[in-house]
Amino acid sequence: MYDADPMVDSGWKTVNATVTDANGGTAQASTEFYVLLTVGDVNHQMRGGETHRVYDRLMTAPTGTTLQIGEFGSMQGPSIQTFVLVNLGATVLLNAET
Repeated sequence: MYDADPMVDSGWKTVNATVTDANGGTAQASTEFYVLLTVGDVNHQMRGGETHRVYDRLMTAPTGTTLQIGEFGSMQGPSIQTFVLVNLGATVLLNAET
């Protein structure tokens, strides 16, 4: 049971463990690893510097920006995925080739 909703995001995570044997002896260890959040929802926002798995591709939002997943469509050619740079008024269009 959580006291609050857990925050689920990409980033470095640390796992700490302590074990105790039958004689009361203990040992401790920790490790760090990078977690990739898989996203694909329109309007999901990625903070600058975070890496996410977006539609089976790894994407890192540029530092100092917020990148929002936009609409998906086809414009007489390969399918296009849009990404919006929040508060900058710019849109990035990517297809399978880019």
